[in-house]
Amino acid sequence: MIYIRVAGKNRENIGGILQTCLEKTGRACVYTAKNEVYAAKGGGECVVVDASNMPASAGQAADITVMSGAPDRRLIPERCQVAILCGSERPDAACLSGQVLGVGSSPKDTLTFSSIAGGKLVAALLRDISALDGTPIPAQEFPIEMVPGAGLDDMLAVGAALLVMGALPDTAVLSAAKLGAAALGAGTADSSG
Repeated sequence: MIYIRVAGKNRENIGGILQTCLEKTGRACVYTAKNEVYAAKGGGECVVVDASNMPASAGQAADITVMSGAPDRRLIPERCQVAILCGSERPDAACLSGQVLGVGSSPKDTLTFSSIAGGKLVAALLRDISALDGTPIPAQEFPIEMVPGAGLDDMLAVGAALLVMGALPDTAVLSAAKLGAAALGAGTADSSG
């Protein structure tokens, strides 16, 4: 199971977009907001997206924490593998454990945008990062289908979460693990041919 905690002023919007995107990839997803639970049918590893305004459980670790703006510190899990910070108001990254990814329109951000056209956002990963399973993800550009009404920072935050989960569709980007498997398969085919 993958646990994603979404905190901050756009938490419900980002959580809803994550749920929509995960449904499109066919992944099982449980989404909580406003003390309601929404479950999406799907296969594979279940993803829990928690956008409630309830304080994080003491000691609760999150695989991914998405923070929009400067959220109430009580909403942030004590530990996380990946912290995604979006918006102009950001918490102090020094209080976070794990990999910290800034998303936005600044060239200092880890994930920014290259262009927007035809309902697609072309995201630019400006430096190498690691997936949740530790697989390296090289700097690259990839398209993200825009969700109607979603803000740019929200879509970049969702794109970053999907990227580190390896949940972007194959047409958008191949995860480093898939690229490695493809290279191994190609090498085997070349050596046996």
